[in-house]
Amino acid sequence: MADLKGIIRLRRFQLDEKRQALAGWHRFADEIRADRARLDQSIEAEKQIALAADDPNTALAFGNFVRSALERRKRLEESLAKIEAQIEVATEEVRSAYADLKRFEQTQAQRESRETARRARSDTAQLDEIGLETFRRRAAAGEARRS
Repeated sequence: MADLKGIIRLRRFQLDEKRQALAGWHRFADEIRADRARLDQSIEAEKQIALAADDPNTALAFGNFVRSALERRKRLEESLAKIEAQIEVATEEVRSAYADLKRFEQTQAQRESRETARRARSDTAQLDEIGLETFRRRAAAGEARRS
């Protein structure tokens, strides 16, 4: 039986890489969400400034600002949707790699269990043989004394 420890080590490494990639996608999504929140805050801040100002040019500037901010928000939402799709793919890759690793670990554990049982049977057989041989020698020695 081949030892699977090398394969298990490789699968763990691959699983760790996939987990790191997934964590990277989550960080990227969090950054986009933070950008979106900052954009929403800047829109609200500009709105307060425009409402406080009595200048009509400020209202026009605010309209242009909101249009560009909404366009940027739309791009952020599209990017976030793409990243969330990548997160789904990466999550499935992590699940698959984990299941694969567990199969190898379980196979290795079963092999080790069978080997331990085989050794125990072998040791028991050897001890039984030693016991029988000792019994035969004592029995033979007892017969020799009686004669």
